[in-house]
Amino acid sequence: MNLTEHLFLDSFFKIFDARLDITGIVKDTVYGTLKWEDEDDEQDIKWTKSFKDSDIELLTKLCDFLLQNKLTRGDKIDVTEDLLFEKLLANDWTIEKAKKAIESLMDLEVRMLDDGKETDSFYIHF
Repeated sequence: MNLTEHLFLDSFFKIFDARLDITGIVKDTVYGTLKWEDEDDEQDIKWTKSFKDSDIELLTKLCDFLLQNKLTRGDKIDVTEDLLFEKLLANDWTIEKAKKAIESLMDLEVRMLDDGKETDSFYIHF
């Protein structure tokens, strides 16, 4: 796992108010445990890299943008896709980068593991 992937996972899980402790890496798959502040709950996860590093950098920037502008509630983006696109363009994103970042975020899925079995996913949606 490289720094780009690590920064992305940190940024993505901040949307869920969680912190990821990486427990293992096998080829392009990252395993870890999510922890929430002031909660005893933990959730094991598995993420298999399916994006190029340049796309992961865009995903990180988009997650950071969503957080900084308070545009999410849980796993839901609080504005329409069109409005998010407009906000990105107004903040000096190119059309291509904004489209690619939103498309990548909609395709992103981090699997939840319960007792070693994939049971659900973390993802962001409109």
